[in-house]
Amino acid sequence: MLPSAPVPCTRMAQALASAAVGLVLMVQILPGPARADTLYLCKSYSGGHFWSDRPCAERQALIDRMVSVPAGMPFDQQVKLGEQARAEGERLSRPPTNAAATTPPARNPGATRPKPAPTRDECTRLAERLDHLDAQARQPQSGEKQDKLLAQKRKLQARQARAGC
Repeated sequence: MLPSAPVPCTRMAQALASAAVGLVLMVQILPGPARADTLYLCKSYSGGHFWSDRPCAERQALIDRMVSVPAGMPFDQQVKLGEQARAEGERLSRPPTNAAATTPPARNPGATRPKPAPTRDECTRLAERLDHLDAQARQPQSGEKQDKLLAQKRKLQARQARAGC
């Protein structure tokens, strides 16, 4: 095989120039990264809230929230997006609601009936017994005796939990 003939420098330069022009055209045609503006929810010193496209400190106010919004959008639409973000933030910051507590339990004839509420006397008796065990545990005792007292306390606490005291 014969070595290929060297490419003249002018052809190489033309190829590189052509590739560079193509690259420049691609960069101009492809969309760039989306631009975003920052919208500020400010709290005035008197307590009122307002939206601003400038930092709150420039408006003699405290910052409450910052929201990124698309650039070039009218201010009214940016405010609407800011309000949506604020509402979503408040929704997420609320504690979850317990659906089981708000929904009545389904009737199931095969299920066991709930226990009646404990009487005040029973809860009082259990609490007094726990207080007595606590007083005993504070006295100098052997390790074995302390362990027995602890086991008795745990049983009483479990009974209190089952009884709903």
